Amino acid sequence: MSLRLGIESECLDTLKVGEVKPSEDGTVMHVTYRRRRVRKRQGRSRTTDPIDPPPAGEKLAEQIGSFGTAGGLLALMLRRAQLRGKLLGDRLWSRRIDAKDFAWYTGILAGRGLRCDYGRELKIDRTKFRVTYKTAKNVKSRGMLPLVADDNTPAVRARHYDGSERMKPLYEQAIEDAALEALAYAQQGPKIVDLPSNADDEAVSATSDELDIPVEQIKAALTGETDVWLSSCRDFYNSPFDAPGRPCSKAFFKCLGCGNALVTRRNLPRVIRFLGHIEEKRAEMSELDWRLKFSKTHASILTEILPRFPPAIVAEARIVAQGTDGAIHIPPELLT
Repeated sequence: MSLRLGIESECLDTLKVGEVKPSEDGTVMHVTYRRRRVRKRQGRSRTTDPIDPPPAGEKLAEQIGSFGTAGGLLALMLRRAQLRGKLLGDRLWSRRIDAKDFAWYTGILAGRGLRCDYGRELKIDRTKFRVTYKTAKNVKSRGMLPLVADDNTPAVRARHYDGSERMKPLYEQAIEDAALEALAYAQQGPKIVDLPSNADDEAVSATSDELDIPVEQIKAALTGETDVWLSSCRDFYNSPFDAPGRPCSKAFFKCLGCGNALVTRRNLPRVIRFLGHIEEKRAEMSELDWRLKFSKTHASILTEILPRFPPAIVAEARIVAQGTDGAIHIPPELLT
């Protein structure tokens, strides 16, 4: 019960009948107890099974028959107290648990070959019940610190709960998840805005909802206001590759592998012209060098960008790219 409620055993075995009351709907048992180790905030209240509340509509009578849960056991003890009358006064239990009882429990576990996680004797230590409860709560909530910080100082919480070995896998998983999330964000490709430059507000709004991008950013991309050669950039000073506030440090052709990029119809001729350029470079460079420099961009154009536009729009962009071959600027670093 101490492990289920997070109440020290020395507080539980001194409970009185009046300190244990069922809720009005008969599904939860409320316990009022006094912590003997803490002087402040005496008379604390706790609800049974706070991690796993009873299912909606469950009645107390259904829990009385099973004392495998804290609420069911308390309900059973209340009924027994009512049956015995004034024999033991207002005490809930017939006697208190002492150190010999815990030693006896430890002996039972040892006799049955039960061991701790490290293979040592599984000792029942009453001083660790609350720590075990808090740690289990911390693990089950996946690190929701406010749930275990309700009555502890930051130092105590860190020493007893946050630093527990049981939390280590959770921390490692959190770090891995964060790293994968950051990597996925950094590696996401450009978003396609297949709209004419004079698209009406309704079409812009629909695309904004589809891509989850502000309307203002889409309008700026359609007018060319935020163009950066191969695409439009939603926020040049908030790149996924650099610290916020710093200009993007990546090469211009890396835009096609960036989640900040918006590729519009007005960008297509330059994209197609660049595609032709890197395919020409493939014949001039070693296969390894070309793959290191251009393979990802090449694949992005062929598989993620061109197929997202209607064939007629792509064909028109090819004509524009061919007809203005000399007018479409190729940065000098790509010509060497």
